[in-house]
Amino acid sequence: MNDPSLLELSSAILRLSRQIRAALDGPLEATLQLNFSEISVLRLIDQGVHSPSDLSRELQIPAPTISRTLNHLVERGLVERGVDPLNLRRFYLRLTPEGQKIRQKTRQIAHKVLTERYGHVPEEVLEQALAALRALEPHLKEVQYA
Repeated sequence: MNDPSLLELSSAILRLSRQIRAALDGPLEATLQLNFSEISVLRLIDQGVHSPSDLSRELQIPAPTISRTLNHLVERGLVERGVDPLNLRRFYLRLTPEGQKIRQKTRQIAHKVLTERYGHVPEEVLEQALAALRALEPHLKEVQYA
């Protein structure tokens, strides 16, 4: 991939990401009283990320910020912490039933907003873009060094 293509691709992805996030932020926060980072943490816990350090790494958010976010989600009754029986110095995270309800509401709101905003995009275009992003993603993942 040549440098102009890489720069153009990066600019397009960032622009679309900002546009989509801007479309979702207001309705999600107004309805759920949760910010984008809190919703992202709930999503990752729901998808099987169960430690604060893994959340921090996945979201590229500093550990103290993740800790504050988790404290807020625990106080709201959306996440519960438990001690890892295999390593008593670690704890795991899981969604409470209320947290699961919020995840469902998040998906419903996101679907509604995205359909209203971008429902005019032809299905074929969406499928092509998704296929291209899926093919590209493994090549853009951060390299982990031992």
